[in-house]
Amino acid sequence: MIVPGIGAKDEVRRRLWERDVREFGVSVERERGSETRVTLMECLSVTAPSIARVHCCYICTVIFYVWPWVIETRGRNKGGFLRYEEVDSLLAWGTIFVFDGEEYSCGGGRVVRHCGHWWMRHWASRRRETVRDDRLPHRQDACATGEGLA
Repeated sequence: MIVPGIGAKDEVRRRLWERDVREFGVSVERERGSETRVTLMECLSVTAPSIARVHCCYICTVIFYVWPWVIETRGRNKGGFLRYEEVDSLLAWGTIFVFDGEEYSCGGGRVVRHCGHWWMRHWASRRRETVRDDRLPHRQDACATGEGLA
C-alpha cells in the first residue's frame, strides 16, 4: 500500500523497520572484528557506462555525469553538466533497518563499480536503543506538561 503524499521509495524505506533489509535485495556483511558494524551493498538500477562520473547528493540521490564533462545547452539542466541518469538509493543516511532481528542505523556510503554494475556501498551500525520512535512519548506532550525539563 502506498500512503498518499509519500513516494514509493519513501514507503519502502518506512517498511525497512518491519522486515529484514535483505528482503529488499540489499546484501549485508558484518565487518571483520566488529559486532556492531555492517556493510551493505545495494545494486543501483542504472545503465550508465563505467566511464561516468558519479556524484552523491541530497542524502540519497546519485547522479551519473557524462565524462569528459559536457555542458548541457537545452532542457531543465541548461548550463549544467550533461547527465546519463539520476537515481535515488533505497538506503539513505539515518535510515533505520532490521538485520538478524536487530535494528541498525545506516550511515554514509559511496558508489562503486563491481561486476559490470553500479552499487551503493553503505556502512551501518547497530542501534544502542531498540525503542522505536512511535513507542516514545510525544515530545509536544512532554513540552506542554514540562515533564523531563530541568
